[in-house]
Formats: sequence, structure tokens, C-alpha cells
Amino acid sequence: MVHLFELCEIAMLLCFGFSWPLSAIKSYRARTTKGKSLPFLVLILLGYVAGITSKLLNPNGFKWYVMFFYVLNFCFVSIDFSLYFRNLRLDRQAAEKNREREEEAFQICQEKIAQHGLEMKLVEAEYSF
Repeated sequence: MVHLFELCEIAMLLCFGFSWPLSAIKSYRARTTKGKSLPFLVLILLGYVAGITSKLLNPNGFKWYVMFFYVLNFCFVSIDFSLYFRNLRLDRQAAEKNREREEEAFQICQEKIAQHGLEMKLVEAEYSF
């Protein structure tokens, strides 16, 4: 017999189960860490480890279908966690490329200032795309 507390736990795991793949897909497509929190992902992973451990240590046994969703959700969060580091590498590469472009943009701005005879001193040029 399934108890109400078990149904609530299953509902929670299903909701998370649909959320984590969507989050991982978004991380994969976005190719950036913006909007992601590494501490949050770590805490979620630790929470699932605690939940899985709790189910394994329960003296009354555990329901296989509940454990299945705990493990499945843990796997999806792990994928999102891994994508965070891929995206961090991509963010760093993009930042380096932008720094290189800033030097070029600075030179172009200097030339345009001189070309138009403007009385101004260029302080910096920022490239953010």
C-alpha cells in the first residue's frame, strides 16, 4: 500500500525529474555559466546523496521506484554540473578573445580620433560580444 507521504515524495521527485533535464539542455545550448550557481549545484548533488543514503539505510527497506528517481535526478544534476565546467572554459575563451579585440578596437578608435582631429584622449575600449 502506498502512503500519502510516499506519493508526495514521488510527486516531488517527478517535478525535479522534469526540471533537471531542462536545466541541463539550457546549459548545453547557452554555452555560458551566466545564470548558473556552482554552490547551488553542489548543494543539490549533496542533497541527492543524502536522500539516496537515507533510503539505503532505512531499516524498513526502500521502494525501488523512489530510489530510481533519486538516482535519475542525481544523474541529471551531475550532467548539469559537468556542463558548468565546460561552459566556464568557454566563457574564459570568449573573455580572452574579447581582450584581444579590445586592443584592436582601441587602436581603431585612436586612428579615428586622429583622423577627425578630435581633441580627446581615449582611456579604454571595451569589447563585449
